Amino acid sequence: AQNDFMENITVQSDCVILAGNAVIPTIDAACRIAKEQQVPLLISGGIGHSTRFLYDAIAEHPRYNIIR
Repeated sequence: AQNDFMENITVQSDCVILAGNAVIPTIDAACRIAKEQQVPLLISGGIGHSTRFLYDAIAEHPRYNIIR
């Protein structure tokens, strides 16, 4: 995933939108930004082409592998 916020730029938003994917750093960043800015996190998507990859990434992740 590309981090478009490498610099400490303060941008206030009304919400954070996370398009469903299997890239855990992107998911973590969206959750962190929503929490820091105290705004809603809107997650879009469903069961699709990345679902299997997300399951595999979670299973291999040292923090999230307990999720079933």
